[in-house]
Amino acid sequence: MDNQYLSVIKEDAELYGVVKEQLPELQRLSATQVERFVFYLKSLHTYYPKSENHTAFWSDFEDKLTKIRNSAEQVELQRRASANNIKAIAMFVFAGLLLGVALALCFADNFGIAIGFFLAAGALIVFADTRFIVRAINLYKEQDRKYFRFVRKKCGLTKAQEDCQVHDIARFPSP
Repeated sequence: MDNQYLSVIKEDAELYGVVKEQLPELQRLSATQVERFVFYLKSLHTYYPKSENHTAFWSDFEDKLTKIRNSAEQVELQRRASANNIKAIAMFVFAGLLLGVALALCFADNFGIAIGFFLAAGALIVFADTRFIVRAINLYKEQDRKYFRFVRKKCGLTKAQEDCQVHDIARFPSP
């Protein structure tokens, strides 16, 4: 078991005394066995094994997530947010055309009219941003809030279990 963490174990004399004789056997354990052993050790200090990051639990969880993700309410929020983004993009394209006209007018020495086109394009960009982009962002935020609220409700997760699962998934990602 000569790896970079052995020195960390040796720093704690009491811990090293407990595991020193077992290190050769522990080294032969498979990754799954090591993970199970770690969950056992954690459970000694009120860590609940239900939060184990295990593929047997993932399938049921994934089915619930898919059902929630594809619910009518979630799809409607996605559709509304996408429609706002499309409207904003169309206005940005039109503002780009106005800027092109303004630039052409500048080259033709019609600065007065060009300034009008520049101002119109700028106003159109600000309008599209405040009217459609902000609305789309708020719809996406609402969608996320509802999604996570449904996940917590449908999957039966308490806040502590949810935090443990997020922590375990980050530390022990599925292959």
